[in-house]
Parts: sequence; C-alpha cells; structure tokens
Amino acid sequence: MAGPNPHNAQETWHRVFRDAERAVLRKSLDAFPELNGLSAKVREFVMWHQKGKLDLVLLKSIPSSISGLFGDQDGLYASACNQYRDSMNEVAQWAKERGLMDYAGRECVPSEVSLLRAHMNQQSGLVSLLQRRDGYAPDLEALRSLPEEYRESNEQIAESLHHLGLFEALSHEERETLASKARLIELGPMERITIQGQPGSSLFILSEGSLEVLVRQKDGYDTHIASLPKGAVFGEISFLTGAKRSSTVRALEKAIVIEIHSDHLRPIVQNRPQILEAFTSLMEKRLEELEDHSQAYDENQKGRSLFGSLKNKLRTYLLGA
Repeated sequence: MAGPNPHNAQETWHRVFRDAERAVLRKSLDAFPELNGLSAKVREFVMWHQKGKLDLVLLKSIPSSISGLFGDQDGLYASACNQYRDSMNEVAQWAKERGLMDYAGRECVPSEVSLLRAHMNQQSGLVSLLQRRDGYAPDLEALRSLPEEYRESNEQIAESLHHLGLFEALSHEERETLASKARLIELGPMERITIQGQPGSSLFILSEGSLEVLVRQKDGYDTHIASLPKGAVFGEISFLTGAKRSSTVRALEKAIVIEIHSDHLRPIVQNRPQILEAFTSLMEKRLEELEDHSQAYDENQKGRSLFGSLKNKLRTYLLGA
C-alpha cells in the first residue's frame, strides 16, 4: 500500500491478481519438476482440477497414487490461485476499513475476474479479453486501440446521440461535432467506469455488453439497483453540472462504452446559450428519478438542495458565468 487510492485500486488489484495467476502457471513446473514425468492427462488433473468438478471417467485413468492424493480437492494451480485471491481480499478489506482504498461489491477481487475461472469454464473469449486488458497479446501495439469489431464511425455515434433525449436540442451539425470528439472505452469483467462519490465530467453510452449500477449503503456495502442494456445512457448529472458521481457503474463481463466529455459540449453551449433551457428541463426530470435512491447515499440525501438552482448550476459549469 503506497497510500490512499479511492479511484482505481480495485481494477489495479484485478490485474495484480491475474499476474499472480500467470506467475503460478509459469512457475509450477519449475517448482514441481516431478510433474514433467507425468503423462499429459495426469498432469492436467494435478494442475487444473477444481474441487466439485470431479470427472469420474478421467479419474479411472489416473494412477491411484495420484488420484488418492487429490481426491475431489483443488489441484496445484487452482489451489494456489484461490488461496492468493482469498489473501488479497482479506488485505483489501483491511485497507478499505482504514480508508486506504475503496471497491464495489463484497469482494475486491471476485472470481469473475479470474483467468483460472474463465479457462475452466471454457470461456475462450473471456480469457482473450482478460489477456488483452492486461497487455498480453502477440501485437502489443494493437492493445492501444479497440479491436475492429468494436469500432464505431462518427456517423454511428452521431446517430446514437440523435436518439437521446438529452441531445434533442442540438442540431445535426452540433451532434456530429460531439461525435467527432467521442472516445470508445473497452471494459473488462467487473471493471468500473464511474465510482460513486468521485468527481466526474463525462457522459457515457453503452455500445456493447451489459453494465450494472451499484449504490453504497450505510453499512458500507454496495447494492445492485439496476442493469443497463445496450444503448443506455448514464453520467448525465456529472456531465452537465460537474457534480460527484451518484452511483458506481461497472461491467458484468465485458462492455464497450462511448464517452463524451463536458469540455466538448461547452463550446456548443457557449455559441448557443438558449439550449440551456432544454438541458434544465431534462435534468429536472432526471433528478426526480434519482430521488428513489437518495436515501442510500448521504450525498444524495440533500436532494434538490444539492443542485440549488439547477439552471444557475448549468450556466456556471457550462458557460463559466
């Protein structure tokens, strides 16, 4: 622990855990050279077997001296990875209780982010995604941009904006201007894109995948309040007012989101201040929807008083007036 990190400690720990999984896999044969003398089938059982997934057909083909040692217990790889994950979660809880880090959910490192789990469940696409997220791919330069199947043209993004009530007041040219500035972000399993209580200035549109919305309760744990389908929009309040995020949003498995920053909207509003009226009306409606969840988070308990005169808040943030 190098000091408090309330922003992205959880995502960092996910990557640290997967690096540990890779290290265990790379070093197991060095640490246990006797495994090299086993047949491929037996070595697979010793390394990869997970408790509760006993294949009786496979077990009959394994020498009793080996199967008797393991029975229906975790193999070397699974045991090491699961123990390391438990240890990381224990330390994370200790750090969270002392305000050194924050994370969503009851575990900082859930099983969903594990390479071992993805491999054992034969989720080759998820294994590939996790590897790519962490920088493990044949072409490292390709990691700096999204795969081709995830790309969207400016025209597609502008069309997405056209169907959003928030941007109804914008002209076609203004929506195209915003679209040209948009950024595509790829999220891995359980990776957060917004964190409750943290500053924010971007709006997001879910392009692919699924997201969940979490709200922190008074007991310190997060409650699932909604699932966001493709096309969902979130982050409007921070985008228009600069207010802190009212919830945590994270990917369930993988997701692609379109990010639009308030800096790119500001010149449009400055050129045509009258569209503030439309934004004010839309934001008032959005705040009414958030009232249902306001009791779960102290910052939101202030309700409308948090934003005071919404029109003045928008004018100050977007116009600097």
